[in-house]
Formats: sequence, C-alpha cells, structure tokens
Amino acid sequence: MPGNVKKYFGVDATDTPKFVIWQVKLWDRFAKISPVLLVLVTTTLYMLGFRNWDLAFDTAIIMLGIVSIVWWFWMLYTIALIAYVIDRSSTRLEDVLKDIKDVRDDIYNFDRPPDSQR
Repeated sequence: MPGNVKKYFGVDATDTPKFVIWQVKLWDRFAKISPVLLVLVTTTLYMLGFRNWDLAFDTAIIMLGIVSIVWWFWMLYTIALIAYVIDRSSTRLEDVLKDIKDVRDDIYNFDRPPDSQR
C-alpha cells in the first residue's frame, strides 16, 4: 500500500464509489442522530433553568443553518467527483472500443493477401 493513500476511518479515499457510499452513510447516521441531539440539548437547557423557548428555537435554527451549509458544499463536491469518474470511465471505454476495433481489423486482415486488405 503506498504511503500517500488517504484513509478516513479505514475507507480508502482513492476508491471513489466506496468513499462516496461511506460519506452517504455518515450523513444518514447524522440525520438519525441530530434530532435526538437537538431534543437532548433543548431539554438540558430547559432543565438548567433556561426556560426561554426562544433559546431552543435559536439553537435549532443555528444547527439547521450549519448543517445546511455543510451539506450543500458536500453535495457540490460529490457531484463534481461523480462527474469526474463518469468522464474518466467514458474516456477509458472509448479507448477500449478503439482497441477492440483494431484487433477486429487485425484478425480480419490476418490471412488475406496484401492486395485484398481493406
């Protein structure tokens, strides 16, 4: 394994599909945990004597804003990454198709005399 490969919690960052799936799973976990966290924070603030519901609302709005901004930039990054992978794959596919055509032409012309070749 090369020394410059980035790994995040055991996931190879150069393996694009696995890395994107790993990130999506993290967002899924966060989507399940964050409402519970918000309720716990709000309940804790309420129990500590901060009985102002405006504080709970402001806390929820701030958390929503932070998550929205982070998610937006993650989404843009992921779309760009997927577009790069698709472009790279199509280029490689074109190379393979060209190689297949060359092999087909070589096989077609293998046993023919030089004057009957295309």
